[in-house]
Amino acid sequence: MKNYSAFVGGITRLLLGSGLAQGITIAATLVSARLYSPESFSNFGIYVASTSLLLTVFTGRLDLALIQVSSTAEYRNLLSATLVILLTSSLSFLILGYQIYGFKPAGGLVVLIFLGLISNGLSQIYSNLFSSQERYGEIGVLRIISATTFMGFSIGFSRFADGLIVASIVSQFLSAVLHLIRSNIPLVILDWTEFKSVINEYRDYWTTDTLSSLLNTLGRQLPALLFPSMFGGVIAGHYFFCQRIVAAPVNLVANSVGNVFRKGATKEYEEHGNFESIFIFSFMRLLLLAAFGVFFALFFINDKNLTFLFGNQWSGIADILKLVVIFYAFKFAISPLTYSLYVVRKLHWNFYGQLLYLGCLFIPLLVAWYFDCEPKTAVAWHVLGACIAYTGYLGISYFCARKGADL
Repeated sequence: MKNYSAFVGGITRLLLGSGLAQGITIAATLVSARLYSPESFSNFGIYVASTSLLLTVFTGRLDLALIQVSSTAEYRNLLSATLVILLTSSLSFLILGYQIYGFKPAGGLVVLIFLGLISNGLSQIYSNLFSSQERYGEIGVLRIISATTFMGFSIGFSRFADGLIVASIVSQFLSAVLHLIRSNIPLVILDWTEFKSVINEYRDYWTTDTLSSLLNTLGRQLPALLFPSMFGGVIAGHYFFCQRIVAAPVNLVANSVGNVFRKGATKEYEEHGNFESIFIFSFMRLLLLAAFGVFFALFFINDKNLTFLFGNQWSGIADILKLVVIFYAFKFAISPLTYSLYVVRKLHWNFYGQLLYLGCLFIPLLVAWYFDCEPKTAVAWHVLGACIAYTGYLGISYFCARKGADL
């Protein structure tokens, strides 16, 4: 086994600060359970789902390409092009939304989503930039500041139904501003030739990968989008609350490991023609941590404890929480390794995989709706579909890592 101390060190540095940030976010969510109704969490879930889906398109996925470049000129051109796409797409969304809804209540939601697109988009882009530059300590500090801001504003705005949404927007705007101040890459106004050159060079990101990621995001956000109409705001709020407290730490570690894995796998691929060794090294450790999380959830979470912590309005969430934990355990162990397809630039394979992923998540919900199943049964089928899809992704990711340059 090769020495991956630098690889582990990069993940550790990123997690030290980011782990505290997510701990604060989880604490804020737990406190918010006492301050907000399940319906408020359902609305927050719709907002998060909408911004996540739109950002997949509105960044052109070029922010991910930042992780695979190294020169200042490449950073500058790619960063500038990504920001142009984000800003023009978001403004177009705002104008279109205003033309459709005007000053109606739905128009207010359009404005909130627009602000979320700008704030989350900038934070996401610059976070990937800092990851590429291996500035993990700074990422952690900025995430702590953002999480603390979210906690303060979510408590302070608890009298408002959309307080969670406002808190999220404010915290992400602060994060974006701090990233901009700390960035060492100058922004430039690209002429059409330069912009077109960047777009052509990274065509597979804004075409194939955008479609793939859109399918992935849609699959993950299906409950937030469909459960309100299928089961009502209370059940939808229960699910999103469970998803929120589980997804925060899982996404933190998975995204952190994924970014560092992608950087390390790229180096190993360039040196040896494959990256099977770092793949196995990463998977075994992720699997061990995921198994521990599932064990904890199945044996220590019960409805009595959760009702005591959050109040009677959250009664009945224990089974949903356990199912969500299983879902995200698979995601935790496997999703960082799917960057293998990016390393070997087989993004069209990723697109086919995402079609399978969406089908595995949507068909169980469709069947549950058709047979008028109980909410817990629908969630269980949904989770089973996700586990099947992630298992398939693990196989294709390992194939890419083993074959490498022979593909």
